[in-house]
Amino acid sequence: MPVALLALAVGAFGIGVTEFVIMGLVLQVSADLGASLPATGLLLSGYALGVTAGAPLLTLATRRLPRKTTLLVLMAIFTLGNIACAVAPTYGALMAARVLTALAHGTFFGVGSLVAASLAAPDRRASAIAVMFTGLTLATLLGVPFGAWLGLAFGWRSTFWAVAAIGLAVGSGMLVVGLFAAVVVCVLQILMHKFIFGPDAYATNQLHFTVKNGYEFNHALTKQLEDWHGTVLESAFARNQEDGTTDYDLTVRRRSEISYAEMKEFIAKHEEI
Repeated sequence: MPVALLALAVGAFGIGVTEFVIMGLVLQVSADLGASLPATGLLLSGYALGVTAGAPLLTLATRRLPRKTTLLVLMAIFTLGNIACAVAPTYGALMAARVLTALAHGTFFGVGSLVAASLAAPDRRASAIAVMFTGLTLATLLGVPFGAWLGLAFGWRSTFWAVAAIGLAVGSGMLVVGLFAAVVVCVLQILMHKFIFGPDAYATNQLHFTVKNGYEFNHALTKQLEDWHGTVLESAFARNQEDGTTDYDLTVRRRSEISYAEMKEFIAKHEEI
């Protein structure tokens, strides 16, 4: 299982826990903050309102960002929201923190599903999405009861600190995986450039020359570029009426170890024809 997919599942687990765990902590929160039981129960409704408002707003706000960057932003909101819940001094502050936390909920599952699908082969994409949502299922079955027990044993704030730690771990894991992948890609490009393609790989050269037989040169250049794995990006030529020669201006891009000197040597042969 890809590490990134596991991180998505853990993130879904954390979001599922923070949504429903308040149901098992109503008595503790009510007594600590001096709020009535009905008002404390509204903390779950406040979270639902945050999900409703946050999904379209954050989806629009992050539509131009790369998906992985969007997930990092969402986990940052989730983590900060849970920290705010853990330190909330009043009922109003806790309600505001719950709404803040909920903003990331809908967009996380939407973007997360796309990322999960992109991590798997075409015939395994549905399974990858199912793995991510397994985290939400486990949150309902195991995470919420454990969070309620943790709140009863160590205080309701400890539950939100634990969920914030999950968010921090997921965000850090995504960041580390992204940085590691970027480093691996850079190293592979350097190694391929040095040991496979050579120092002139992907080089682009502008060439200006005159050949005596333009028709023969065109055929020879086409065949030679196939051998060089190259292509002509831009070309311009003009036939001289007086002596029958052809002036060329070419921009050539190569994807092989052929050096600029070898290209000039090939052209020089046709200049002499």
